[in-house]
Amino acid sequence: MSCISIVGAAAVYDWAYTVDALPRFGDIVFIDQPCQKPLFGGCAINMAVGFARLGGFTPRLFYPVGNDFCYPPGQNPFEQQGVDCRQLVHVPDVPSGFAHLYMQPDGTTMCFAYPGASAVARYRQPAQLDDWVIVTPVLGDFCIDLLEQAVQQGKKVVFSGITGPALLSWLPAAAALFLNSHELDLLMQAGGFSGPAQLQAQYPDLLLFVTDGARGSTVWQQGFDTPVPVARPQQVTESTGAGDSFATGTVHALMRGSDPVTAAHFGAVVASFVVEQLGGQTGLPSAAMARDRFAQQFSHLLPRLH
Repeated sequence: MSCISIVGAAAVYDWAYTVDALPRFGDIVFIDQPCQKPLFGGCAINMAVGFARLGGFTPRLFYPVGNDFCYPPGQNPFEQQGVDCRQLVHVPDVPSGFAHLYMQPDGTTMCFAYPGASAVARYRQPAQLDDWVIVTPVLGDFCIDLLEQAVQQGKKVVFSGITGPALLSWLPAAAALFLNSHELDLLMQAGGFSGPAQLQAQYPDLLLFVTDGARGSTVWQQGFDTPVPVARPQQVTESTGAGDSFATGTVHALMRGSDPVTAAHFGAVVASFVVEQLGGQTGLPSAAMARDRFAQQFSHLLPRLH
């Protein structure tokens, strides 16, 4: 089975809360209900589990964890779901990163994160990276160690959720970018681009996928944009991990040979399952589940989905 390398360095655990409205300075905001226990999170981890659920490719997770992430053989929760965790870097004497996420009804979030192991970990040894490499936040020393090797090895590098000045020097190496509308604005400002068309005039082979919540997403190719609607979920609980699952589904379809627009529709379908339940990994679908919903909602594209 082919593999994909997924790189990240951020939280391992998410504490998720819903609120009526996010605070302004000095506000006291009441939480709707307590979070009884943390959920597994982190963009790279969400994507690795998503790839494992969809099948067809083995996700190899390059990620730092702390001294609180310790499981007997066979009991690692990510390995149990099909993720290859042999590339995890265990940092002694430091806990894993975690995040407290607060979300208001329209899906807008505020995150307070403790970096933990992700702030001090490095990956200095030679890495056996796969043909496709996804790089997720945070773009610190750990991710850069691996990113440099990916570029040297000529891998197809996909960035998800990384933006601003930190991304600019890596744009020549990028095959695709996944950004939300706010992250896109930050990249445009940092690079002095008037818009995605100017960005792609400079990098004509770059694929750009921009998500905009309930308004769907946009695929940019060689300066031309194609809107992609959201896929209808059965219900909306909260949207933690929706962007990660959109990128997961889209890259999965690209790797199977689908064109970018069809792939983005498949990404929208995968994301529609995630918003139905609490957490970025809880509702991730199998390939059969995703293809069934794709056929129901985007039947005109079914012949183009590989």
